[in-house]
Amino acid sequence: MKKNFITYIILLISIFFIVIVGFLVYKYKNSDVFSVPEISVSPTNSLVVSSPSSLVSGSQDLNIKPPLEWDEFTVKDKTLSQDYVLKIKKDFDSRVLTLKKDHTLFNDWLVLGNDKKFIGDYYGARDIYIFAGKTRPLNSLSFGNLGDLYMNFLKDYPNAEIAFKRAVVNAGTDNFSYIRNLIDLYKFWNKRDLEKQTILEAISKFTKEHPFLVLMSRWYLQAGDKPNAIVYMQKALDLDPQNTAIQMELENLKK
Repeated sequence: MKKNFITYIILLISIFFIVIVGFLVYKYKNSDVFSVPEISVSPTNSLVVSSPSSLVSGSQDLNIKPPLEWDEFTVKDKTLSQDYVLKIKKDFDSRVLTLKKDHTLFNDWLVLGNDKKFIGDYYGARDIYIFAGKTRPLNSLSFGNLGDLYMNFLKDYPNAEIAFKRAVVNAGTDNFSYIRNLIDLYKFWNKRDLEKQTILEAISKFTKEHPFLVLMSRWYLQAGDKPNAIVYMQKALDLDPQNTAIQMELENLKK
């Protein structure tokens, strides 16, 4: 009888132990402890960023779960007028209903993220932009929006750099708007060498575009090197001889 009682106690302890271990495994698994870590692009001083292997195929992962509280409308900016908030909420609620019916609508996710940004919910917007980027890893819009959010609202320049560089890579050589964003970031961040390097690389990539020559001229002027500022502004004028704004800048440089 005593032996059976001891066996029974041991059995209960074993069952209890199995239940606890199972619970912990479930908890950690759902906390992404066992998930593959996200691959990001390390900041460099070049526009050439190699795409991680997980992004090269262009496959769309539509099974990723949206972030928590994605459908919650939380006004963080208390300075907004009630009329403005109601206008944003109307659009937000409409997007939520649409996305609950079809969570694959990429553009609606981007607008939803924008709505959260408009009401000051910057971290909520960040999570949605990141989610959109995971579902469409080769898009440029979500990464551009994310970079803008990090740079202008969260003041997180290292992550802004990563986001903008991903947008540059995904946009390809036909779109230089994100390169302009990257240059602006380095200027705000006071990374003068990276700003110059990026402008020079952009000049070599977009040989028929005068805006980068103008930026290089202004960079040299700010550095106190007027002769080089004149050289690059003249190159810009050579590409666009009828541009009166460039003509005026060049004339002022030569005074």
